[in-house]
Amino acid sequence: MNPVNLNAYINLSCGTDDDEFPQADKLILLNIYKDDIAKEIVKRNEDYFGMVFTRNLVADQREYGLPENILNNLKFTEAKIDGTNWKRLDEFDLNQYKRPTNEDEITSQFAGKNPGFDIFRNSLWIYSEESIIDVSGGLKLWAITYPADIEDLTSTIDMSIDPVDGEGNIYSSGFPRQFHELLGRRVTIHWKGSQDRPVSLNEKELSYEMDLEKALDAITGMNLDRSVVGSVTKDDGQDY
Repeated sequence: MNPVNLNAYINLSCGTDDDEFPQADKLILLNIYKDDIAKEIVKRNEDYFGMVFTRNLVADQREYGLPENILNNLKFTEAKIDGTNWKRLDEFDLNQYKRPTNEDEITSQFAGKNPGFDIFRNSLWIYSEESIIDVSGGLKLWAITYPADIEDLTSTIDMSIDPVDGEGNIYSSGFPRQFHELLGRRVTIHWKGSQDRPVSLNEKELSYEMDLEKALDAITGMNLDRSVVGSVTKDDGQDY
């Protein structure tokens, strides 16, 4: 579904037009409930909204801001600390370090160890044996992010398509097709319940939670290319 059709669906469901239920108001609600549904999707399929971000390493800088649309966590972090070779950064907590954080102390304490990172004030801090040097695209963050906001309701691009920037680079995730109608239904439910005289929900709207669960079940375990090894209890004859 594209935003034009989503807007029309909400108006049809509410019995309104864009004067009675302005598009600006719809957008506020759509993006709130879009994020709510995204949180539930990630509980069932943690990698669904995965994105890979790169940052330039800057000489003598150990702090790097995290993506602003990160949903819940980082999945994997790697960097070219030496300017050439990618190394995975091991997560650790600053409380475990228990040392001063000046440059000489960091390089000394991490001598011979794999580089690590700590997350503090929505930033990633790198701890390594080597001092940080300038490396273009030298930090790579594998993160779970919120899907892209719906920016207007006049677009004819399907909302499931990953948005791209002016250079054709994907910068966020689309919103999965099987949740489009549910998103519009959730906004309809909100509108009906917020009127001075609340409007009764129809049978389909009353089944929203159940239908959401069905959609979430369907999105769970999407990768079928896995080897599953079953095990059975060994029969040694003692039961006979």
